[in-house]
Amino acid sequence: MKKEVLKNDMKDCFKIVPTNTEENEFVIVIGNHLATEERFQSRTQAERKLNKTDWNLVSSFFFALKEAVEHEKKIKESNEQGAEE
Repeated sequence: MKKEVLKNDMKDCFKIVPTNTEENEFVIVIGNHLATEERFQSRTQAERKLNKTDWNLVSSFFFALKEAVEHEKKIKESNEQGAEE
């Protein structure tokens, strides 16, 4: 079974944004959601936090979990159809 290799760095899904116009506090977001409630005094501190995790590895885990859930759902649906016949 051939799997497609990720071509993008999943870390790029995150953005570091200032919480005020003075830019003396930053948060990490993904889309419109806070990725963490942690606040950072500088953009560099926030970048260090992001760089501590291999986001490609984390996302691979979630993709595998999603596939497993979908597989289990198909098995359940197949068993239910067999029981009806």
